[in-house]
Amino acid sequence: MIKTAARCAREGIVVRQIIAAGAAIDNNDPAIAAAIEASNETFYNLINPDDYAMSAYKLSQRHYPLGTGYLYARSPEEFCEVVVTGTKSHMSSNYFRRLYDGLTETLPLEYEGIIVPQENTQIDFPTTGGYIFSDYKTLDSCRGWQLQQHRLDGHCRILDPKGIRRASGHRQEMTYAFEKVRDQLDRKAKENEIPPLTIEVIQDAKTVPSPTMGGHVWWKQLDEEEGWRLQKNIVDQHCRILDPSDICRARGREEMMRISFNRVREQLRGGDHLTGSLSPIQ
Repeated sequence: MIKTAARCAREGIVVRQIIAAGAAIDNNDPAIAAAIEASNETFYNLINPDDYAMSAYKLSQRHYPLGTGYLYARSPEEFCEVVVTGTKSHMSSNYFRRLYDGLTETLPLEYEGIIVPQENTQIDFPTTGGYIFSDYKTLDSCRGWQLQQHRLDGHCRILDPKGIRRASGHRQEMTYAFEKVRDQLDRKAKENEIPPLTIEVIQDAKTVPSPTMGGHVWWKQLDEEEGWRLQKNIVDQHCRILDPSDICRARGREEMMRISFNRVREQLRGGDHLTGSLSPIQ
């Protein structure tokens, strides 16, 4: 279908609109760009990372197909991805049935989970997060997610808030992938109306919230919760609490900062977001 649409474009035939369901074609195939040009209205790409045929494609071809929605950068007006979940079948009828079941007024459907665009086929695995004597430097971060680059060979990776490597590849592709992650995180935050600075952080000593570099060199991570981090300085041993935007919200003795971080965790897990002044620990 993609190659047929590409031929239409080459022959000057304009199609009103193209909607691809689980397109089993390499995401770097030049026919894709031509097919998008053939669609007069927005080209919608229905993607399903759980599709068993897409998984088989990745294993056999060692490359991500367009049908998994990975790494195809175009403006939203030209090309829009729609995540269809709840089925592993490759039958297009199931794609459209799932789409119809969740469709209200306009496309696209909201993402049900964070999808991390890939460059290379890989298995997610835990890392140390790059906090102590790491070969990685952090290029960007958002709500606990990090885009990091290796200091020697220059390749990049994306880590989730738990330190799990979710994608790796060249800097250009991973920068694009991280922007896709950021878009999804921002959308979810807006949907859930998460106020970024309404978590009460108990103080050991009065602290003016200030930006940091994330603590990737001189800090050891002691605890983490939804992007919030409790860190300990490897030189003078004092501790601090960073929010998902790498803002230092409190600092002081380890015992007191652990108490404060546990209070942050309670608010995050229980939805007990508090406002009001930040009070020192008595």
